[in-house]
Amino acid sequence: MKNQKGEAVKDTTVIRDLAHLRAAIRYASKCNFSAPQIDWSAAIKNKAEKHRTRTLSDAEQVKLFAAIEKLHPDLDGPVRFAILSAARKTAVFNLTWDDVDFEENVAFIHLKGEGDRPIVHEIPLTKAMVELLQAQPKVENCNRVFTYKCRKSSRATNHRKGERYPWTQHGIYKPWNAVVKEAGLRDFRFHDLQHTGATRLVRAVPNLELARQLLGHADIKTTQKYANTNWEDVRAAMELVSEPRIAVIEGGQSG
Repeated sequence: MKNQKGEAVKDTTVIRDLAHLRAAIRYASKCNFSAPQIDWSAAIKNKAEKHRTRTLSDAEQVKLFAAIEKLHPDLDGPVRFAILSAARKTAVFNLTWDDVDFEENVAFIHLKGEGDRPIVHEIPLTKAMVELLQAQPKVENCNRVFTYKCRKSSRATNHRKGERYPWTQHGIYKPWNAVVKEAGLRDFRFHDLQHTGATRLVRAVPNLELARQLLGHADIKTTQKYANTNWEDVRAAMELVSEPRIAVIEGGQSG
């Protein structure tokens, strides 16, 4: 697909625009306006997006957090939580203190459900996750867990320099893009943090059904897409296969 200038449009742009169109048509339908019936599950599916398996390597993770510490330290909390919980961006930035139970060490993540009804999914909190959440500063009259310190006063938003405000999904774009560029990461989105956490979980847990429950997937096929390999897996397999053969070639056959 191309835009009016004849330039190729990214698949992610098409999917985002379709999502906005879907929201507009749903709103029109709620207001009793005549709205077309569209199979959105088929319209928004994209082969390139479906098979995307971008995850964060250990080396890239070090670079990412170094860039965050340098440019936007307030991104550290939500980024780490996104990886540890394998939660979607929306769930991370909408997380409230009411959603966290430190007595039972669980958090309640809001997932997309059928229609307009969200699904509340309970996830266990590890020691690292508990420490991460407890380290987040609480802001008066703000129930959101993840916040940032305003660097410049704005009349448009009525934000004052030095005050803390909750992160928003759109508000993170500029600082997120800045840290990704600083870290030298190619083709890496905030959503890929969730993919990274889910992939690591599935690889660590040999039982896909257990991983499905932890990730809150209704269909195990959704969980299976995270059971992918990366170049580190391929390289390790190649080393495993090649080392014995190289030893035989170099040492010769005895006898």
